[in-house]
Amino acid sequence: MRAVFTLSILAAMAGCLLGQPAVFKLQIPEMGGDALDADVVEVPGQFPQTLLVHVLNPIAADVDYGRIQTKLNGEGAGYITSVSVSPDGKIARMDLKLREGMRLVPGTNTLEVQATNRHGRKFYRNFLIKTREQSRNQYFAYETKLASGDTSSGPDIVLAQPEAPITLGTRERTKAVLVKGTVSSVNPLATVTLAANAVPLSKPDANVVEFEREVQVQAGQERVLLEAVDRLGSRAAVTIPVHKAVEGRPVKIEGGRYALIIGISEYAGKDALPRLSSASLDARDLAKALTDKRGFKPDDVLVLTDAQATHAQVLNGLRNFSGRAGPDDLLIIFFAGYGLHDPLDPSRVYLAAYDTQLGQVPDTAISIDDLKTTLGASIRSRQAVLLFDVNHPLQGAWTTPNNNLVNKYLLRLFPDDPGKAVMVASSVAENAAESSGGGLFARHLIDAAEGQADANQDGVVTIREWFLAVSRSVQKDSHGAQNPRFTLQQAERPLFAKAAQ
Repeated sequence: MRAVFTLSILAAMAGCLLGQPAVFKLQIPEMGGDALDADVVEVPGQFPQTLLVHVLNPIAADVDYGRIQTKLNGEGAGYITSVSVSPDGKIARMDLKLREGMRLVPGTNTLEVQATNRHGRKFYRNFLIKTREQSRNQYFAYETKLASGDTSSGPDIVLAQPEAPITLGTRERTKAVLVKGTVSSVNPLATVTLAANAVPLSKPDANVVEFEREVQVQAGQERVLLEAVDRLGSRAAVTIPVHKAVEGRPVKIEGGRYALIIGISEYAGKDALPRLSSASLDARDLAKALTDKRGFKPDDVLVLTDAQATHAQVLNGLRNFSGRAGPDDLLIIFFAGYGLHDPLDPSRVYLAAYDTQLGQVPDTAISIDDLKTTLGASIRSRQAVLLFDVNHPLQGAWTTPNNNLVNKYLLRLFPDDPGKAVMVASSVAENAAESSGGGLFARHLIDAAEGQADANQDGVVTIREWFLAVSRSVQKDSHGAQNPRFTLQQAERPLFAKAAQ
C-alpha cells in the first residue's frame, strides 16, 4: 500500500513539474530581452547587479508575497529580494548591490527559488548563471587593483607555461624557464613586464599581447613576477613561485591518521537507485592505498561499501568514528555514491545511503544540513579533509527537472572553518566519470597521494598540492568535461611524506 501511495505522489509531481508550462522564469535586465525559461544562462559581459525571477500565473495568484524564497549560491537571499505584482504574476527582484557578499562570482552561480501556495504546496526551480571566469592557475598568486572609475575587471593574464611552480634541482644553481601566455584588457594596455623586463606591445593601442620568453631563474630566487597595467592605471599581476628541491630523506609527519571511506555501488529496494560502476571499488582502492603506502593503520581506517553503508551505519561512522581523530591527527572522509534532490521536495539536497528509499528520502538519506551538523559536532581534528564523488546521472522517478546542486552545497559545508578542507569530483553542472576499472577522481586521488602531487619537491604533499594535482589531472584526462572544485584554508599543512615513513 505504501509503495502504491508513493508512486501516485511521484506521478502527480511529474505531472506538476514536467507536464505544465513553466512556473518560474529568469530575467537579467543588463542583458535586455524577455524573461528566460532556461536552466543555464550565459552572461558574456559585465556581472549583473539585478536578477528578476518571474513567478507566473496561475500559480502566482495563489502564492502570497512572503511565501517566495530565493537563494544565491546556496545562501538565503531574502534580505536583498523584494516581491511585487506583474502583468503575468509576481516578480522577485534581487538587488545584488544591497550586500557586498551577495554578488555573482566568476564561473558558475546558482539561483534557487521556491514558492509555497496557500495550500502548502511547494514549487521549486533552480538556474545556473555562468559568468566570465578568469583562467587562473591555482599554484600561482594573482593580484588585481582597479584604477578609480574603472568599471572593467582590469587586465586578464592567462599563462600557458609554466603549469606549476618553478623548481630548481638539488644541484642546479640556475635554470632557463619558458614563460608563455596572453594578456588581454578591455582598455588599451600601457605596459607588460616579465621579471622586470618589458614585453613589447604589438601596437600602441593594443588590447591583447601574446608573449613567449625565456627567463633565467637563480638559486635563492623566490618568484617570477608578470605584471600588466592598462591606460587607466588598472594593474594585474601573477606571481610564479620558485622553489629549490631538497635531497631525498625520510620525512615523518606527526600525529595519527584516520580515514572513513564510504563507497556505494549497489542500492536496496524495489525502486532502488541505479547501480554505479565504481563507487565501492574506489572506496576499497583508496583505503588500500592509504594503509599500504601512506602510513594509515588498518584499525584506523573504516571502510563501508554497499550493504555495509546503510543510513544507520553511515551516520554512526560520521558521528562516532570521525571523533576518534584527536586535535593533532589527520582525518580523511571519502564518500562515493549519489548526491540528489528529493523528488518530492527538490529544494532539499541529500547523500544517498544503501537503503535510501524513493518517497522516504528525508528518513533514509543524509541531508546536507544533517551532514554539516553531525560533522561539526563529531570532528575534533584540526586537519580534516572531506572528499565527495557524488554527482552522477539519475534515472526514472529519481530525477527532478532541475540542475543537481549537491556539489555546490558540499563546498559550502564549512566555509569559515580553517581546519576542514572540502573537495568535490566535479563542478555543479558536470557528471563525475566512472568505469568498471575505477572512477577518474579516485584514481587521481591515489596517484597524487603517492607523491605525484609534490610540486615543489620538498618531500611532502600538502593539502593544496594534493587538491591542485588531482584537479589538473582530472581536467586533463576528461578533456575539460570534469573539473573538480575545492575550498581550503590551511593550504600548506603537510598530508603525506613522499619518502618512506
